[in-house]
Amino acid sequence: MFTNPTVCHWVADAFKLSVLTIVFNNSRYGAVRGATLSMFKDGVAGENDGRFMADLDPSPDFAAIARAQGAHGERVERPEDLVRALTDAKHAVVNDGRPALLDVITPY
Repeated sequence: MFTNPTVCHWVADAFKLSVLTIVFNNSRYGAVRGATLSMFKDGVAGENDGRFMADLDPSPDFAAIARAQGAHGERVERPEDLVRALTDAKHAVVNDGRPALLDVITPY
């Protein structure tokens, strides 16, 4: 989210970079959570497992952002769908020569 995905996908499309990006999406900002808990775990910020200022839910639709720039974009919510999604993304990158993004939803 913090690498400006819209610009990244635009660059990939503009320069025909066939890159596969996999987002392991847990809807949290782990660096903020870790820092918060390391300093304030016994305070109000630590009461909800450090989610204060680290909760990124709802998460942006990273797959839709990728598709808007011509990439293959797919959200994967179930583990049993991952192999097929990886196969489709690989096909887009290798055979079609276009970027692909998989937004893999993971538990926190």
